[in-house]
Amino acid sequence: MKQFDDLTDQEIYDLTDEQLDYYKKIACAEAGAPIAVPPLPDRPEEPQVTPDATAYRVKIGYSDTLIFATMDEAQTVVNAINSGLRRNLNYFAGTKYRYITTASTDKLEIESFPVFSEAEYKRIEKETEAWALKQKEYDEAVSIRSKASKARSSALEWVNERIEQARENVIERMRHESAFAEYLELANQDAEVAYRFFLKAYGYPSEPMQKYLLTTHGFQVPAQEQEAEPAEAEAS
Repeated sequence: MKQFDDLTDQEIYDLTDEQLDYYKKIACAEAGAPIAVPPLPDRPEEPQVTPDATAYRVKIGYSDTLIFATMDEAQTVVNAINSGLRRNLNYFAGTKYRYITTASTDKLEIESFPVFSEAEYKRIEKETEAWALKQKEYDEAVSIRSKASKARSSALEWVNERIEQARENVIERMRHESAFAEYLELANQDAEVAYRFFLKAYGYPSEPMQKYLLTTHGFQVPAQEQEAEPAEAEAS
């Protein structure tokens, strides 16, 4: 089998998927890049964290808060506080002495909010630790796959560019061949006249097109004329 560098545009165009895969593997092997990118493992599913218990909060004043595990405990304290007189100590104006006054009699309220029980917290902690290890392994696999993909892409860059260019060249040549066939019919099979039509429309033909004209239609393409360069102005 030919080296990839030795293939013509038409030969590259005619390669099967299996043959292209073979040449790409050779290119990777020669560049020291992975022949294939390792598959990405399944992402570990993060544990669902949902509180399984309820706590009860009683706020006293601006900053003091009492937390209870049951509504009954909270309600007992609230009832006791709400049923008694709350007192404040205020200073007499201009003295160091204080006196007792009745505080605000706003009723205390109980607020409920979700929390985790100790048993549930420990269970989630273990499950989360196990997930974190799997996630670390997954992240490492993603990193390895990314590096392998970059190395392989770098090794195949010139191969893919060559394949793309070969396909473009062949498609263009086929389009030129079709155009020349139409010109040949217009020129009553006179290849020279048809070539003149082609030259005006597409310019000087490529080497593969020249070979096609010679082997298929027996027409030898004249050498391309070089445009004369303007003479340098004589020094005054």
